[in-house]
Amino acid sequence: MTIKAAYARQTIDHQAIASAFCFVALALLPIAWKLDKSRLARTICGIILAISLFVALPINLRYNSQTNYFLYPSLILYNFIQLNARVEALINCVNGSSTFKNEYAKRMSKVKNDNELPEIKGSVDIYPCLCNVVLAHGYNYKPRPIFQSYLAYRKSLADLNATHLKTGKAADYLILQELKDLYGYYPMLYDGPSWPEILSRYQPIELHKGGLLVKKRATPLSYELKSLRRVPLKLGEKIDLSKDTGKKIVFAKINLPLTPFGSLQKLFWRIYPPTLTVHLKDGSKQSFCAPSEIMKSGFIISPFVEKTEEIQSLFTKSDALNPLEVQAFSIVEEKKDLPLPVFQDGTVELFQIDSNNLENVE
Repeated sequence: MTIKAAYARQTIDHQAIASAFCFVALALLPIAWKLDKSRLARTICGIILAISLFVALPINLRYNSQTNYFLYPSLILYNFIQLNARVEALINCVNGSSTFKNEYAKRMSKVKNDNELPEIKGSVDIYPCLCNVVLAHGYNYKPRPIFQSYLAYRKSLADLNATHLKTGKAADYLILQELKDLYGYYPMLYDGPSWPEILSRYQPIELHKGGLLVKKRATPLSYELKSLRRVPLKLGEKIDLSKDTGKKIVFAKINLPLTPFGSLQKLFWRIYPPTLTVHLKDGSKQSFCAPSEIMKSGFIISPFVEKTEEIQSLFTKSDALNPLEVQAFSIVEEKKDLPLPVFQDGTVELFQIDSNNLENVE
């Protein structure tokens, strides 16, 4: 999982952990080389050495300032410093140490207090990612296949979670928390294809400190993705949405093809996601990381929804969302690694989540 997060999603904290593992492996290689002098063993050692050196270097991390050049080695050093504490915690866990149990109970108690929620009778899932909240409250945890939204980073994975909601295996209740994390994604990209299903199949119950609690409807509300228009997307140019919004929930599928160089780079390194900039009706402008694979699977682009109160308003089509309507957006490629372009111009398909009764509450 660490390697996947480091080199598929390519987040710097996970990459530093993975690199630390690589360096440990490198330190052990001379021992293997000394003990086994066969040609096969040394060939394997040589391949491992080459791969370790290759993946240990974060050559496609974007560096915005000179200070960030020190971030990566400092994270690796931190992992080595923390090694003793982590090994001790692992031993305590395996041995069933009472100290470990007490520390775990304290952490869960803090998580529970920080995320106040009511008693729930029935199965529970949580969006986008903090499954420890469900565990801390002792709920009957019934997660979707990709149990943390940021891990559904490919279209196939996001679609798998959306399909899960249509089955009887979906949880009775969902806890919908603020759609924000350290990676700076556009909020509604988290499990983007699932949101029309969530709006259709669940109804809001209560808003708490720990999130918006929604309950599965006895009968899902019908809806359709009504096509609005299909337009070409030119990198760096604005696309006007002012005629497509107007109290509508606008769903977008954005296809951003790779250049031949981008396809080649993707074989060896994760390509850095483009930046999505939205211009809101209230006059503000915000920019976010927007992985191309998730944009392709589809997401709610307007209104701009991030906080739990805004998610609640999305269920009821509240006028409170009017200032958050997206009037225009643009996409640019971030080139802070290798100089050749990775993406080329693409297409945008716009839909309206069309249901006259989404605001109905049973």
